[in-house]
Amino acid sequence: MDKYELIATTTFGVESIVKQEVKDLGYDIKEVKNGKIVFTGDEKAICRANIWLRSAERVLLKIGEFPATDFDQLYESCKSLPWSEYLPEDASFPVTGKSVKSELHHVPSCQSIVKKAIVDNMQNKYKKKWFDEDGPEYKIEVALLKDEATLTIDTSGWGLHKRGYRDLTTKAPLQETIAAAMIYLSRWDKDRILIDPFCGSGTILISAALLGIKNIYGSDKDKKSIIYTQNNFNWLIRNSNISLNKAKFFRSDVRKISQNTNQKFNLIVTEPYLGPLKIKKQDVDQQINKLSELYLKAFKEFKHILSKKGKIVIIFPVFDFDKRHFLPILKDLNKMGWKQEFDFSTLSNYKNHLSKRNTLLYFRLNQEVLREVLIFHYNK
Repeated sequence: MDKYELIATTTFGVESIVKQEVKDLGYDIKEVKNGKIVFTGDEKAICRANIWLRSAERVLLKIGEFPATDFDQLYESCKSLPWSEYLPEDASFPVTGKSVKSELHHVPSCQSIVKKAIVDNMQNKYKKKWFDEDGPEYKIEVALLKDEATLTIDTSGWGLHKRGYRDLTTKAPLQETIAAAMIYLSRWDKDRILIDPFCGSGTILISAALLGIKNIYGSDKDKKSIIYTQNNFNWLIRNSNISLNKAKFFRSDVRKISQNTNQKFNLIVTEPYLGPLKIKKQDVDQQINKLSELYLKAFKEFKHILSKKGKIVIIFPVFDFDKRHFLPILKDLNKMGWKQEFDFSTLSNYKNHLSKRNTLLYFRLNQEVLREVLIFHYNK
């Protein structure tokens, strides 16, 4: 049985979670780097990883890796790889690329060189000069990092955060992969009762249901969000075999949520409102003040709906301009009785993504609004 080297790509900050998911599937980890987990598996592993990895973004099939400091080296090394073992004669194979801290920094030129090398390789195999590329698509990427080239084929197609069950979305919805990571961080079990009080289109709630949580509640002050969540859940139930004990969605401003439910919850998992999609540097302080007020009022309500030994997994925004601007409310929360559940600095795999206050940051390159993940329990 052939063994392949596979790469599960991730958002920066959730590598440890994806690593554990890969291990749970029974595959050997070769390496963990920023934004990717390298592991080995057979053909079935490719399918299983794409289906069952909830926090990964894509699964790539690694074809080769080699040093490349000039175009000749890139061409010859790429041409020598066994492309015809993976690409059929009618394959469509677009090439994308990226380059970081490398001599070969002009990405379009790198893509063209790789494309030519693959074509020349396939001409030798299939004994023809022209390929119509009218068959199935095999997306190829050349990734250059510090003069090391990695060639991969994308096995996922659409990103794994596009699971097909979320037709209706609100503005800037949370990705399904990050929602799943938050559920994992809660150390859930299937019988716990979970609520997302900023449910949007239901991303966290659907991720929880897919992972096996049986009792799910969602609320939002926006009527349209509740409709979207209910419709997305209806689609999921019709098209999957999940079973729920209870799924309830209701309209409520988070600042009055204890007036709208008598239920006690074991888990609150949520990404609250993070502010406008675009923000100017001069408006950061005003935005931080508004969000700090909202979050403090939300936590005052949370203590009334959270059960004993319950916990909260929540995202705070971090505004990254000349420096990183955090919500300055941890001391206020501590005075209210909220304690951070654990220190992420104790987990070695998170160290590259820790904030100055030992919380977990996840982000994409060049983002101005980062996400800070915190875990709390109430201790009064």
